[in-house]
Parts: sequence; structure tokens; C-alpha cells
Amino acid sequence: MNKNEITVALLEARKNLTETIAKELLGPGSEISYPDAAHELISEPASQRYSVGILYPREQHLNEDNDGNEEKSEESSDKVTETDEAAGLTESAVAAEIIRPAKSINTDDNTPESRESEQEVSLAQQNKPSSLGFTFFVSAGIKNIKIGIETAEYKSVPKDKLKDELVFPYDGDGISYVPDSLRGLVAYDPEKKEVRCLSFINKSQLDDLFERNRIEDSPLLYDLILNLNRFKYGAFRRKPWSERVVLDFNETELPKIKLLSGRVQLTAVLRHISDKVDAVTVMFSNETKIDTFYQTQIKVSLEDSDAHRFIPKNSIMSAGGDASDDEDMSLRMLYRKKLSYATGHGAATDWSIDKNGHGYIRSAYFPTFEVPRVKFDLRDSTVNERKVTKSTLSMKQLSDLGIATKEQKIAGMSDFVRTFGDWIETLKAEMSSPSFSSLYRKTAERHIADCSESFN
Repeated sequence: MNKNEITVALLEARKNLTETIAKELLGPGSEISYPDAAHELISEPASQRYSVGILYPREQHLNEDNDGNEEKSEESSDKVTETDEAAGLTESAVAAEIIRPAKSINTDDNTPESRESEQEVSLAQQNKPSSLGFTFFVSAGIKNIKIGIETAEYKSVPKDKLKDELVFPYDGDGISYVPDSLRGLVAYDPEKKEVRCLSFINKSQLDDLFERNRIEDSPLLYDLILNLNRFKYGAFRRKPWSERVVLDFNETELPKIKLLSGRVQLTAVLRHISDKVDAVTVMFSNETKIDTFYQTQIKVSLEDSDAHRFIPKNSIMSAGGDASDDEDMSLRMLYRKKLSYATGHGAATDWSIDKNGHGYIRSAYFPTFEVPRVKFDLRDSTVNERKVTKSTLSMKQLSDLGIATKEQKIAGMSDFVRTFGDWIETLKAEMSSPSFSSLYRKTAERHIADCSESFN
């Protein structure tokens, strides 16, 4: 493989890793994506499988357990009871263990125990997240906004329907036939290219079955049966829901709409920032005290045909500035060209917006961003050739392990210092240009003075 092919392969590996992590933490797609990821089937409640992107029932405290609307099957309950009995705990003993009073702690002192106790009390009074949204800016006078909503619930598959759900497409690769001894467990239809689960078996029984019948050429079949066995104690099917609505600001600056038979609510708040800019906050909330929603996303769009446009929030700052200190102003100046269009509430945000301010902003629980590589090849501003190369700043080449002579090292560092001075001059020219905002001039002068001090 050449260098470009290696780079492409590494980028693809990183993409696959990122997608896999998102599937495991947020979902969907962590287990069997049949008929697609939107309708995945998982072998445990989603509240146990996923850890981010969850809208819990309203007013549910952080220390409360949550099973949402995913009813555990009887077999799942039996499994837990069997585990407790194996540990020597009867049902009453388990209950007694749960309600046993905690060790008395003196909260008047400042011991680790007392601090931990205070933290537990504080957390017990906080609620789990039941809403998400974001705030963005648009050109003034907007009358309505178009919002797309996606969310999902996970429903327990009834016990008598479980085996009907365990039918999956399979192209037959690695499975030429199903041995007679296994036909009571799984069936393969080569015409429909489907695998159907017929009955369950634990790993020790499956190992014994393979060994007793000397089945040695079907490792994929073994893995398939073992994976299907995970659903022995229950399965949970994803039920996706999506809707596209329009919220109108003509009659009120606080439009609301109930969806999913009133179980969720979408709210928008319009605020006038100036005669040119409006701020809009969009929130999606779980209105129930029993249901749980997963993988929720809200998306606001402004199309090319819309008269209004999105406005980056870092261009909203007034001429007087609202930064709290020099550090805040420094950050605003340094990142002034990195346009930010929204602030998330309960989630991050992502966007795709063109130079005309049209596109979309959406909520994101697992955002990603490509960070540019740092390059050490610096060009001389006068002759436009590379004076500072990667080897100039190489720690290996600057040490005794490098092949460069002392004179070459000194010459290289001299070029680096001179190039640094040239860069300072380009900053001065940029600051003096009419396109540079006067809002940042004082901050820019402070930065240039610091750089000049280092240079001298």
C-alpha cells in the first residue's frame, strides 16, 4: 500500500470506530438491525443497553431506577430471581437488604463520609433529563420555522411472539446446511435466505451437542445459535417515530404543539435581539411520567427559498462587547472565523449551513468534527519557499540522536525565529485592514505585543 492508500484505510477505520461507539452508547444498531437499524431488536431493556440520548419520564430523580415503558418478560424476572437464590438471598432477604438503614453519619464534620452523604442527598433531589433543545439566531421578522423530529421507543416483545420475531436475513455464507441434530434449534431457508430461531439452548448444552455429534465444520452456525440464545429472556423492538411540523409566530411568540397523543411537546420561544436579529429557542420534552424516549433529534431547516437566514452567534456581539474578561475576548477574536450557529440545551448541536445562511441546525448527542492537522512547514514571506521544515523542529534532529550538525541546527532555528517575525508583521497588516473588526482591535494589539516581546 502506498501512503495515500494507507491514509484512506486509516480514515475509514476511524470512521468505523466512531460509528461503532455511537451505536453502542446511543443506538440504534448495537445488536441485530433487522429489518433495519431503525427497527432493531435488542436482548435487554434500552435503559440498560444505552447510556446517552435518553429522555426520561418527567420528575424522575437521578437515584431512581428506570425501566421506562419496556416491560420485562416473566422469564427475565425468573432469571433475576434465580440469580438471587443462587447467591443465597431469598426475595424477602433481597428486600430487607434494600431497605436496611444506612450507617449513621455525622454531617457536622468535614469527613469524606459526610461529604459523600451530602452529595448523595444533592443528587437525589435532581431530576434526570426529560427534554432537549437549542438556541439559534435568524434574520429579524421570521414568521414560522420548519422543524423535523425523530425519536423512538422500545417495546417488549410478548413471550408468545418472541420466536416469530427471531427471523433474520442471512445469505448462507459459511452455512451450507443445518445438521439434523441442530434442526430443532434453528432453520435456514436458502430460497428466502432467512434464518429462524426454533428453540433456545444454553452454551454448555450447545457445546455438548456439537461435541456429541462431532459437528466441526460449522463455527458460524455455532455463533449464530449462541447469539440467538441471548433473546431467551426477552427481546425489545425499536419503534421509531418521526414528524415534520411548522411552528407559527404570527399569533404568539411562544408556540407549543402536543405530539404523540400528547405524550411529547415541542415548544419554541422567539426573542427580538435587534431590528436585524431574532433569537429562537426550540425545546422538545417528554410530558409523561412513565414513558422513555431514545435517540431523539430535532432539526430546524431554512431552505434556499426562505427569505430568512441563519446568523452565526459569534457575529451578534454588540460594539461595546459583552465579554467578561480579556481571556474571553481573546477566545472570541481567535475563533472569529469559526462560525458557531447554535447553543445546545441538554445536547450538543450540529449544522450544515451555506454562505447564504441556508441549511439546517440539529441536535446531536454524539457530534464529531475533523480537527485539521498541525503543519510545521513554514514559508518565507519574501521568497515563498519553505525555510522551516518538519526536520527543523524535530526533537530527534535537535538532540544528539540527529544527523544535523550544530551549525545546521542553529541556522534552522534562526530561520524559524525570522519566520516568526515575518508572521507578526502579517498580523499587524491584517489588524490595520478595513475588514478587521474594530471590536477586536484592542485585543489584537495586546496579542501582537506579547508576540513581539517573545520575538525580541
